Amino acid sequence: MRLKSFQPEEEYVYLTYSLKNDKEEESEVLLDNYRVLLQRALDWLWERIKVERREVKRGKKVLTKVKITLPEKKGVYKTLRD
Repeated sequence: MRLKSFQPEEEYVYLTYSLKNDKEEESEVLLDNYRVLLQRALDWLWERIKVERREVKRGKKVLTKVKITLPEKKGVYKTLRD
């Protein structure tokens, strides 16, 4: 969870909690299925991301600029730049 108003953009706040559980086998199956589903979602997203690298010379230094284009969302492309 990112709290922009309380933290600089580079820092994140992670909220966690624990649960008491006496059904270990059922929980393990649930977590395994969740892990597989999450991996499929990440694979789907990664296949659709475009990464473009470009080298730029500035004096003696050579910098690499990276442009990352995320999949289309409702007709609008979102782009992250470094």
